Amino acid sequence: MFAKPLIACTTIIMLLIAGCTDLNHRGQSKELSDMESKIAYQPDVFLTDVVNDHFNITATINYRNKENVEHIIYEMFIEEPKVKMEQLQMSFHLHPQMLSKIGTTTIFESNVIFDNLPTIAPHGTSTRASLFRASLFRAFLLDPSKVDQETLEIYTDMYVKLSYQVDREEYVHYFKLNAEPSDELVNVLHNTAMTLH
Repeated sequence: MFAKPLIACTTIIMLLIAGCTDLNHRGQSKELSDMESKIAYQPDVFLTDVVNDHFNITATINYRNKENVEHIIYEMFIEEPKVKMEQLQMSFHLHPQMLSKIGTTTIFESNVIFDNLPTIAPHGTSTRASLFRASLFRAFLLDPSKVDQETLEIYTDMYVKLSYQVDREEYVHYFKLNAEPSDELVNVLHNTAMTLH
């Protein structure tokens, strides 16, 4: 008696989940395509002056060696918001040549695949849905055999795209950041490049 409605409901739920996932992946593909196109053909849209009326933006790079598996970890931070920033989309792309320097098939990361995008707001804002900062990170496999002098010259480059709404008005920013590497990572990369090459 309840079997057919149950199967129908289950099927609808599965389709909804699949649909959301598909839309999220299409959003990520669109974001990647936009960034790759601008890096290749419109590099001037990526501002190096990161002073902004709405937020502060910084980026770091760290090193991790766990059980002899080495990773290089990139992270960007959106902090000290001056306004309530809703539906915050964050994406970053490494220097294109880094694709041949680390063990990965993609050097892009984005939060557009998530269903619930964050809202950040100034301290003292009375809303439970808001955070005071947001970050996005990714750990890439570090292949020491690929680290060379060129790696040392480009690995701190991070191309960033931010999209968000303030009072329902949409803002989009593109930045080229010079990420701050940890002392440990600097030493590891420098010693590896000098030793192998």
